[in-house]
Amino acid sequence: MATSRPSPLSAEANAHALSAPALSAALRKPQAEPEVLRELMRRRPTRLRETLEEIVADPARPAELRTIATVGLSGLRDSRSTAVLLSAAKSGDPALARRAFAALGRVGTAQTLVELKGIKAPAGPAARSLAFARSLIAYRHGLTGQKLALPRQAVVTPLDEARAQRLPVARLAARPWAALKPALGGADLTLAPTERPPLEILCGRERLLLMPNPALDGSDAAAALKRPLVAAVLMKHSATLARWYVAEYVFAHPAPGVAAALIGVRPTGTVVHSGSVVADGQGLRLQLQALDSPLAAPTRVSATLGTAGGVALEARVEADRSRNRNQARSPRPVAAG
Repeated sequence: MATSRPSPLSAEANAHALSAPALSAALRKPQAEPEVLRELMRRRPTRLRETLEEIVADPARPAELRTIATVGLSGLRDSRSTAVLLSAAKSGDPALARRAFAALGRVGTAQTLVELKGIKAPAGPAARSLAFARSLIAYRHGLTGQKLALPRQAVVTPLDEARAQRLPVARLAARPWAALKPALGGADLTLAPTERPPLEILCGRERLLLMPNPALDGSDAAAALKRPLVAAVLMKHSATLARWYVAEYVFAHPAPGVAAALIGVRPTGTVVHSGSVVADGQGLRLQLQALDSPLAAPTRVSATLGTAGGVALEARVEADRSRNRNQARSPRPVAAG
């Protein structure tokens, strides 16, 4: 009687079974498997940055491998890699350039912004990634001249109070936060983790972490809002990929009539939320609402800033997006500060 043969191990399983020296040897092959590099990135050895830089900088390497290495450099959040990433951004390969732009947005310095302003992006998604990288660097470093505005004719979807549900929001306790930090791995936190644990938001089966900028998560919020800044980073957990990733950046900048204008942008460069921070007799009040687009359900987030107790937040959302009519669009860069 014939017996069935065991199926071959997947490339991922093969890579997982390799020792550290064997992984390094496999990566030196001209046609190294992408799974080998992903496994090395997962283990995060001591010289991982140098290895990734070597792969990104080598034009003889397969484009897919260089792109994966670029993503890995982005996750390390190390500004020492900007020179290699800038070279990749100018490579002419649209996929590699797009990943390099995204990485530079997360780790780039003020000088990197100057370099990016001199780069003409390839057509397509890479152009949007370049524009977003410029904005992210500017807001991270409090630089004027790269302010974002809502797309023309942007419309906020009004919240139907009768159908909206209040989401559970709570600040993580110190011990659960300490246990969660390692699971975040190479996720791009930009501003976090901070000493104060983040806010956990539960939305149906989705688990979200809101990382407020440390400058807003205390008593100095009013002073911090006098310059552009990344007000918060929203992270989401993917059960499918078993990892955390950045779902949205909330940018803030001074604006007429309010303490600050707010604009929520996904890492892809599309805008999903808008709002403002206003000052009243009770302190600073934040309100953020979803734009009419398929990317966000009708939402209203309210928060109190500038207190010693940190950000106090309430979120209400509708599950039904059927009233949304507009397409998602990118925010507009405004030349003047």
